[in-house]
Amino acid sequence: MKKRIFALLLAGLLTTSLVSCISTKPRPDDPGLDESGSEDTISRSDTTDEIITVTWKDVNKTVYVTASTLTLTKVEDNTKTIKKTQMSELLCLKISSDAKRCIVEVDGVQYYASASALTDADLLGKNFTACTPKTMYADGSVNIRKYASSDGTYSPVIKTLASNDAVTVVATGGNWSKIKYDENNFYFIFSENLSETPVVDHDKVDYSSYFTACTPTLKMYVTASSSLTVRKNASVDSSALTWLAKDTEVTVIAQGTIDGTKWYKILVPDEIEEGQTQTYSEGYVTDKYLSESKGNVSMTLADMLVQYPAFVEKNPALTLYVSSDALNVRSTPAFPTEDDNIVATLQKKAQVKVVAVGNVEGTNWAMIETTDGKYCFVGYSKLTTDPEGKPIEVPLTFEELIAKYSFTDCADKTVSAKGTVNCYTAPENQATAVKTLKSGDRVTVLASGTVSYTEWYLFTVEGDSTYYFAGASLFENLAE
Repeated sequence: MKKRIFALLLAGLLTTSLVSCISTKPRPDDPGLDESGSEDTISRSDTTDEIITVTWKDVNKTVYVTASTLTLTKVEDNTKTIKKTQMSELLCLKISSDAKRCIVEVDGVQYYASASALTDADLLGKNFTACTPKTMYADGSVNIRKYASSDGTYSPVIKTLASNDAVTVVATGGNWSKIKYDENNFYFIFSENLSETPVVDHDKVDYSSYFTACTPTLKMYVTASSSLTVRKNASVDSSALTWLAKDTEVTVIAQGTIDGTKWYKILVPDEIEEGQTQTYSEGYVTDKYLSESKGNVSMTLADMLVQYPAFVEKNPALTLYVSSDALNVRSTPAFPTEDDNIVATLQKKAQVKVVAVGNVEGTNWAMIETTDGKYCFVGYSKLTTDPEGKPIEVPLTFEELIAKYSFTDCADKTVSAKGTVNCYTAPENQATAVKTLKSGDRVTVLASGTVSYTEWYLFTVEGDSTYYFAGASLFENLAE
């Protein structure tokens, strides 16, 4: 009996000793906070005992929830959670150094939150500048959004306006206008899509009184060196109906002169399926590119730039090389279903002379001049500066960059880096920085713009001709 009691006592002592030897480590997912309340540096250990430092920076700004539901975890015990619905307004106190987590305050209590589900953009227009209600007009097909954001994941389209539909603007902020939609709701439109006066819809202007019917109709031929744009109306500002290749036969049904320019109204065959009856649409071309006989009238570069206003001339022209194994040369900057605009195919390393570049329906195109003086189109992304055809992205000019990212050109100003600054080739955080600045390094800001709710600078560095992007918040103005 005494031996049994002794064994039980010994087992109890061993258990107590083992428990007292277990070390307490912080949770791998718990950054903790120090007691200073300012910028906090906290260490935590993972399962391999590697020390990871989490830095928190004070921000103190209003943010909105963009996720449909966001779970917040209480800082004090890292276990209790609450949920917030989309567009809930929170006070963000701190953000982590990796920009992945925030500390927000709700009813005086601090919680952790995912930074990717929050934005500091004024989505509800609370800080917009109010104005006397004024009528403005849509300059084309324009979306009305529920919130001041074009992100469809949380800012759905309420309605799509047609050209010249009127709205009432009551406030503006950033790139957005707040409109009164009905008696109970206010929504948002991208400001650049609104005009203070009704816009001219060049596709719908009535020019019928200028035209006289051709009786009988005329058979004519396209003389443009590469292709001819057929427009929906008798105006160079009218949108394109289709493109016709050189020597295509057309039927002219009327002709007229508008502001000194002679126009032909022609019949354009509609696309039909096999077995269907051929139908036609009316289109318009100027007399400069039609002839009663097939000919070799060539278009100048100036003519091409008029035909394709989305293109910007490269002066001087660029000498580039094909980077893909095979590159189709097209008579028009488009990808028709039958590929009937392919006029040639270039092999890798082939040299081309780029005289203009432009973006058509989301694709970057290069207008090239052939050895016989004609103008055609190839994909800009398939060209390189390397004679061996190694894919090297062709750098865009300053004008092309600000147009591509809708940046605003500004008077050159010099700013300095607050600390380490990663510089990129686009206004987005890329996997690898193309250049890194250290604290105090100076740059010349040429333009700025907002991308993903963040203000970015477009700048150059002394002694370097490359254009770089970085967040504006990473720089400070020089003391005067």
